[in-house]
Amino acid sequence: MKSPFSYSILLLVILLFYAPKTHANSAGGELIYVHISDSTYQFFFKYYRDCSGSSEPDSLPLCFYNSCTNTTFSVNMNKWMGTLPPGLGPIIAPPCTSIKTNCDSIGSPVSAYRVWWYSAIATLPLRCNSWRIFTYGPARNNINNFQNPTTSSLYVEVTFDNTISHANSSPYYAITPMYAVPQNQNYSYNNGALDADGDSLWTDVILPRTGVSTCNDTAVNMVFSTASPSYTTVNNPFQTTNTFNLNGANGLIFFTSTAIGKSNVVFRTREFRNGVQIGSVMREMQVQTVSNIPAPPTYSTGSSCSVSTFYYKGNYYIPGCVGSQMSFCFDVISNDTNSRIFLSDNLISSIPGASLYYSNQGTDSVHAVFSWVPSIYDIGQRASLVLITDSICNGTGVVFQYARQLDYYVWGRTKAGNDTTICPGNPATLSVSGGDNYHWTVLSGSQNSLSNPNVPYPIATPTTTTTYVVTSTINPYCTTLNKDTVTINMRPPSPGAAAVTNTFSCGLTNPGLNYIYKCVGDTISFCMNSRSANTSAWLYHSDNLPTSAPSATISYTNQGTDSAIATFSWVPGINDGGLHTILINTTDSACVPNNTQRTKVQPVYLYIWPPTQTIEDTFICPGQSIQLPVWGGNSFSWNILPGGTPNSLSNVNSSQPIATPTVTTTYAVMSNSTTCNNNNTDTVTIIIPANISTPGPATITVMPDSTITPNTSVTFTATSTGCNNPQYTWVVDGNVANVPDQNTFTTSNMTHGQQVWCYISCKDSCATPSYTNSNRITMKVYTTDISDVTTNNNINLYPNPNNGDFNIKSVYTVHSVVLANIYGQVLYTKREIEEKEFSIHTACKTPGIYILKMETDNGIQTTRFTIK
Repeated sequence: MKSPFSYSILLLVILLFYAPKTHANSAGGELIYVHISDSTYQFFFKYYRDCSGSSEPDSLPLCFYNSCTNTTFSVNMNKWMGTLPPGLGPIIAPPCTSIKTNCDSIGSPVSAYRVWWYSAIATLPLRCNSWRIFTYGPARNNINNFQNPTTSSLYVEVTFDNTISHANSSPYYAITPMYAVPQNQNYSYNNGALDADGDSLWTDVILPRTGVSTCNDTAVNMVFSTASPSYTTVNNPFQTTNTFNLNGANGLIFFTSTAIGKSNVVFRTREFRNGVQIGSVMREMQVQTVSNIPAPPTYSTGSSCSVSTFYYKGNYYIPGCVGSQMSFCFDVISNDTNSRIFLSDNLISSIPGASLYYSNQGTDSVHAVFSWVPSIYDIGQRASLVLITDSICNGTGVVFQYARQLDYYVWGRTKAGNDTTICPGNPATLSVSGGDNYHWTVLSGSQNSLSNPNVPYPIATPTTTTTYVVTSTINPYCTTLNKDTVTINMRPPSPGAAAVTNTFSCGLTNPGLNYIYKCVGDTISFCMNSRSANTSAWLYHSDNLPTSAPSATISYTNQGTDSAIATFSWVPGINDGGLHTILINTTDSACVPNNTQRTKVQPVYLYIWPPTQTIEDTFICPGQSIQLPVWGGNSFSWNILPGGTPNSLSNVNSSQPIATPTVTTTYAVMSNSTTCNNNNTDTVTIIIPANISTPGPATITVMPDSTITPNTSVTFTATSTGCNNPQYTWVVDGNVANVPDQNTFTTSNMTHGQQVWCYISCKDSCATPSYTNSNRITMKVYTTDISDVTTNNNINLYPNPNNGDFNIKSVYTVHSVVLANIYGQVLYTKREIEEKEFSIHTACKTPGIYILKMETDNGIQTTRFTIK
């Protein structure tokens, strides 16, 4: 038996072999969200930090972007201690070693990971089918399978379509990332992807992403390193020699890792609701491959109380029935008697009402007993994960861990369609839901009356009242749930269809085809009695109220007899004006020769006078006219109220007169064709402003001056009179400046000769004229202020004044000279002089003051001189 010391040395050597030395620290992470209320969510970021790198961030950004409106915003995520000891995250480390990891002690060579949680609450401001929510963090540690990992920032995102439903929580991963895997040995794992909303999930592998340092950046895929065989996201995301296999439906992963060291892989889980993708999450995790690991034990399962499975929809399931106890057991047995097997599960999140009880934990044979009573909310496919952990250790510090998925299918009650009534010989379509593989039989009545007894929707053609039994044969163990009955009743025969007559009472005589005129707020009620000449008639009423008068009601009595009554009641509201055609259908559903039915449609025309209305109060400028349309009623008459402009209407009996008031005037209109005294009048006031704005001339000034040096800040100020609400548009050399609408314009970018002016428009209601142009200011911008250039004692320029030819004697060696006028225009240049004394001959003969700049051993020297 190895001593603890030899065990420690072996583990130390193994972990030193593959622990990289780097200051980058990101090993992976995952981002999820939980719905709180309305469009508010709590976001959680689970950050995996390599303890050999720098410390974790105190906070991380959470970025939001959607392509519907190109909206971008962000919030800050701080550390979340909801389930953690204050200041400490859990460690992913070798569970079988007593050696401290580098998460516990900086000097430890045993590489491990610490898990940190960050959280923030945010509200999505709008509905969009393409929300992308992401975070980014420090660079990754040194890994085998991607180029430049230590300079590539970590990037993790979720996506969300909140147009389908805003009440959604993202999928999440229930199983902690693996710590390490053995080299050249078969290995299995499952992230345990689950969804709290019961949505369908599909998991695949994608490339890690990077390249984000702000919320406005777009992530790019990382690039695989060169390897043989080549890396691919399908079967070789890290070096497995193409043995990597992922079942997207249940998340099970099988592979044999062949390359020592660390590699990263990104799993994406997409969420589907009713066949439409509603979102996705991603987990980036690290796979450490270590050597010198003994072959793992083999495990077998078996039990005297195991349950049979059945094949359905492409998979094998453990069957269950709503309301019935499900129970079975199984044993996990190792071929190595030194094994220490521990079983765990995710039932608390995947199937909250179920339980698994374990016995003999920590031995080479663990017994598990499953128990569950499914409810009606559990109908359909369900799944749970069992994690098999063998802490035999074998002196390596690597635990053998395997994930197994248990699939269940819960059957609900088989339910046939409702009982119905038909005429003898007529067909009826039967229906059934709940279960599968149906078989129909006749319990009583017409034998051989089914088109096909083995389909969900057979056609039944009974001649007498018949009861059918449907049985779901796929779930025979649900003996109290897998069958139901439906009865097809026969209507009584009738000698023939007879005419139906309608009579009105309860407030209304026979309306014929005439309109019934009513006002808003009136109570409208009547009764309609439908009678058939056939005493065997079955009269039923129906109506079109949902579309013709939604707030009205009709109640029916004596339905199914030869004298049925419909009672109508309605109080029309302010929005119910206009014509309403009420249609009451009377149908005799008694069975007659050739299945002929008598139907009568009775119309009732109700016209509800809408309130008489004209336009809202408004204003016009003096001398203008306005049309006054009116609606609601008929045969209108207009009046001008006292104080208004007399005779200012074009036609006092028009439905659209033209008003031309000279002062503020109120007009009243009345509908003479209605008796709705509370709703047949309206007024409108046309306001004439008392004052008319007359903008005066506009002027602009500039401070500090119109003559400046480059980069001087100047402010132009515009003034104008006669307008209460001026609008300022500043113009530079004919181009509109992109500056705020205000009477000042400040800039430090003026150039020589530019012209500035202001266009002032008047936004007052009535103004004439409505705009004016200001004076123009021409700017003079001198590159060098001649007064700032003095005689330089280090330079002797002679003669001065001169005619453009002169001599230079300098204290320092001169490398080059530049001659310019006072506007900064370069007139002459000479390079590679390398002398202290030399002559200059220029073509410049224009009298004036000039500037000479020289590059010397002592920097730039400047002096001025005069040409006459």
